[in-house]
Amino acid sequence: MHLAKEIESVSNADFLHVDVMDGHYVPNLTMGPVVLENVTQMSKVPLDVHLMVENASFFVRLFAPLNPQIISIHAENEKHPHRVLQLIK
Repeated sequence: MHLAKEIESVSNADFLHVDVMDGHYVPNLTMGPVVLENVTQMSKVPLDVHLMVENASFFVRLFAPLNPQIISIHAENEKHPHRVLQLIK
């Protein structure tokens, strides 16, 4: 897959939804903040970052500097989800 070509193919989308997986909460691994930073440089489509991870607050801090339009978490996986939501806010 050529990332720039794929990003161009969705240039008219309302959002670019990205599932971030850590290999713990779910068994898969996906792209991290470095790859998404490249995506934000190639596209003006707003990011929707879906954190499918353990320790969501750690990942919120990693991805927040990319200024995603949306960051979502799995509240059922958090001991104090309201604290993570405050970070996102």
